[in-house]
Amino acid sequence: MAPPLVSVVIASYQHVAYVGRAVESVLAQTVRDIEVIVVDDGSTDGTPDIVERLRDPRLRLIRLQENRRQHARNVGLGLASGRYVAFQNSDDEWAPEKLARQLGLLETRQEVAVCFTEVELIDAQGRPVSDTWASGLFATGQIQRSSLEWLQRLFFSNEFCIISAMARRHLVEQVGRFRPSLVQVSDHDLWIKLAALGEMVILPEPLSKMRIDGTRNLSAPSPASATRAGFEMADVLENYVRAPLLERALQIFPQLADAAGHSLSVRKALLARTAGQHSAMSHHLFADRVLAKMIDNPQERQELVNVLGAQVIHFFLENRSRIGAS
Repeated sequence: MAPPLVSVVIASYQHVAYVGRAVESVLAQTVRDIEVIVVDDGSTDGTPDIVERLRDPRLRLIRLQENRRQHARNVGLGLASGRYVAFQNSDDEWAPEKLARQLGLLETRQEVAVCFTEVELIDAQGRPVSDTWASGLFATGQIQRSSLEWLQRLFFSNEFCIISAMARRHLVEQVGRFRPSLVQVSDHDLWIKLAALGEMVILPEPLSKMRIDGTRNLSAPSPASATRAGFEMADVLENYVRAPLLERALQIFPQLADAAGHSLSVRKALLARTAGQHSAMSHHLFADRVLAKMIDNPQERQELVNVLGAQVIHFFLENRSRIGAS
């Protein structure tokens, strides 16, 4: 049989109350040429049993025996065969025309690496809600930006919702899928890598519905998730001091104009200084890691001092003193 047009990967965990509606909203898409791969990450509440009772030849259930033993979305990607890939969570829903609208754009605009939709927030009963922790979190389609503009914004925050994304699967494979060590911001890491390869577009329609259910959302704010996100974001930012983004730093960050004509090492240091001026702990950590490695390298340290003066060393020390207070 020919591979499907779209592979939908659904990571599921402990969502017995919602998983049926989530999967059915995918199976009800007006685009019928899809495969739906549900990877249950060791649920103990009967979540995979709900999926197993659904009857559709396009649906496949993978039961992982122990939570976190494997990366559920990467397991799903390893089984996917579609030209495009989309991601759903086991407690969220899609409008029936979501995939069709995204396919219409991706099939006609080859420069686009990933297409998103606007997001509607819903409650436990599926009703629209406002004034939640996620309100205003995601970008809308009212303003379209180039990949370079998105890369600058992604340096500071993630404005995209994973359940709204459809990407070219070969590009997701090219960048290495999701980084397994990242729990809070693995999608942020993926968007940065995809933006380095193509454009990002948001459809101005709320075709993806994210359920807000108290503190059951893994990404909901909490002291533990904030700490994890801080360390993970520092790792994610290192994409900007590696190829291909470091070579494009002057295009992404116009404020680095002083680095024009200087080496990649100087650009790296100026980018670290830009991050260190941000208030988030993650950015202070990133700046610390980058500058510490450069200062420990005799050749790079000498180059930095020659170009930027001893103030770059003072900045490093001041930034390190701020990390604990961030």
